[in-house]
Amino acid sequence: MVGDANKMWKTIEAKAQQELLIPNVGMFSVEAAPGEKLKEIVKSLVDAGEAFQVLSSEELKKRFPELSYPPHYTGVLEQSAGILKADKCLRVLQDQFIEFGGILKDGECVVDIQPGSPVTIKTTKSLLSAQKVILTAGPWTNNLLRPLGITLPLMPCKTMVLYWKTKQPGTYSLQSGFPSFYDCSASDGLCLYGLPSFEYPDMVKMTPDEDYVLDKHPRFANIVIGAGFSAHGFKLGPVSGKILAQLAMGETPSYDMSPFRIARFKTSSQHKASL
Repeated sequence: MVGDANKMWKTIEAKAQQELLIPNVGMFSVEAAPGEKLKEIVKSLVDAGEAFQVLSSEELKKRFPELSYPPHYTGVLEQSAGILKADKCLRVLQDQFIEFGGILKDGECVVDIQPGSPVTIKTTKSLLSAQKVILTAGPWTNNLLRPLGITLPLMPCKTMVLYWKTKQPGTYSLQSGFPSFYDCSASDGLCLYGLPSFEYPDMVKMTPDEDYVLDKHPRFANIVIGAGFSAHGFKLGPVSGKILAQLAMGETPSYDMSPFRIARFKTSSQHKASL
C-alpha cells in the first residue's frame, strides 16, 4: 500500500505542477533495548526491499552529534524516506477534486446521518441525500456513528509532534541534512516525532492496534467508514481513498482488508449496541 501511495502522490504532484513530496530526507527511529518497535520497523523495511542502517548509540552520536542517547539505545536510519507537505497536499487534493467534478462544501458541518436508501445527511446549512455515503470525520467519527448503533474504539494518538528552536539556527534543518526522527522510548508509551517546522500536522484519533478502519457499516452497507488514521494515515491517503471508493461502488478492494475490518474489535461497543 505504501508503494502504491508513493506512486499516486507523484501523479498528483505532477498534475499540480508543484512540489508536494520532498524525497530522501531520511528517517531515523530510536528505541531503548529490547527495541521491539525497531524490530517491526526493520522487518517492514526488509519486506519492502528498502536499504537501512542499524546504528548503536555511539554511532548515532557520531552521525548526529546534536543528539545524545544512553548506551542501551539503538537507531535505524532509512535514508530514502521523504516528507509530504501536508497543507499543500490538502489544497491540491481539493482543487483536483473540484476539477474532476466534485462539489466542495467547505465550512458546512454534518450534524446527523439518517440511514436508508437514499441516506439523508443533515448539515448546518442544508439537507442532502445520496445512495452511498463515505464517512471520514476524524475525531468526530463517533458523534455521527453513535446514533447509527456503533462506536469505534478510537483513542487519542500516542504520538507527539515537537517543534523547537535550536541554539544554533539551522542545526536540525533539511538543508543541514538532519533527517526526521521517531523516538519510541518516551515515557507513558508516548512516541515522539521530530519533523521540519514548515508544516503543522494535526494528530487526531487512532485505534488500539494503530491500524485504520476501512469498512462498511455492519448494518447499513451503503454507509462506508474511514477512521483512526492518526499519526501515519496521511501518507496513505490516496490509497485509503481508493479503497473507500471501491467499497462504496461495490467493487472488490485491491488489498487485503482483514486488518481494517470493524469486526476485529471483539470487545468494542458495536457488538453490544442494538443494531
